[in-house]
Amino acid sequence: MNREGRTSVPVGLTEVQSVAAGTYHGVAVTRKGSVAIWGNSGLRGLDPEIQLSGKTAVAAAAGMWFTLVLTSDGDLIELGFYSLGISREIPARRTRLVAASGVVGAALADDGRLFVRKVPEYIPELPVVTNAPLRLPQAIQIAVNEQVGCALNGDGTLQVWAPPELVGNELLASVTNGAAIAAGESAILVLRKDGSVLHVGAGGSSHLEPSYELRDVVAISASGRTAAAIGRSRTPRIESGHETRLVPQWQTEKLSVEASGFGLNFLWYHGDRALFGETNATLILPAVRQETSSGDYFVRVSNPAGATTHHVATVQVSPQT
Repeated sequence: MNREGRTSVPVGLTEVQSVAAGTYHGVAVTRKGSVAIWGNSGLRGLDPEIQLSGKTAVAAAAGMWFTLVLTSDGDLIELGFYSLGISREIPARRTRLVAASGVVGAALADDGRLFVRKVPEYIPELPVVTNAPLRLPQAIQIAVNEQVGCALNGDGTLQVWAPPELVGNELLASVTNGAAIAAGESAILVLRKDGSVLHVGAGGSSHLEPSYELRDVVAISASGRTAAAIGRSRTPRIESGHETRLVPQWQTEKLSVEASGFGLNFLWYHGDRALFGETNATLILPAVRQETSSGDYFVRVSNPAGATTHHVATVQVSPQT
């Protein structure tokens, strides 16, 4: 995996049940319990299967030149150039969860004890390590980055450890309907049970700003400065009605549509003429004229599951008096 985000997945890799993205490498755990690692993982050509010593992998987390593998019998195996030393601290066959991002890795023991460590050669102290709680007895998932740590509890609440100046820290702590969490270089993502996504960044961002609103999301992931979401493909649903507008000539008018769905794209029409370039949920009509602006306005809302065309408004431009 290079700095441009391109990677070559091993040929013939099938029956994958989970994947993890490190800083420079990728990891896949198969349904048979094997592990495939590609990219610059720090293994120096060693076969990860040999290092698993015949154990069955059930989960993996990847950071910068290190990989944490959780086995079916609760063992933690560390692979790669760097060793965080967690496998020497946590008792044998007692690991329940693993997480990693950048130079930080974490493991949760079956008694709720949390172990958060960093690559020794990097950064003397990190907030996620120094502020980490001793125990997370209710956690069903953990996520860490160099600034922030987060645990998802079985009841949908979160437990967050972060610098007090983190923008959005209180927002994370108020979540009660969490379904999954993910951590990037400086951000935590939360997938809510209603399919929406909350994003809080150490740099001050408290929301996602993609080209469309994220809805109907079923899975999230994050690594480095990149986040991804998988959505349930449903034909867009229009949630606004039709209206007739009487607009004075030369006034600027704004039309908008409310739609729900994943990966929405918009294209506006004036009558049967497509308004190429007008691809947002809102259409601005500057300085309307009776001769050119009056008429019916439609919008076509599409995503991979299909498309819906909606009659948004009929605009009647009144002449100047």
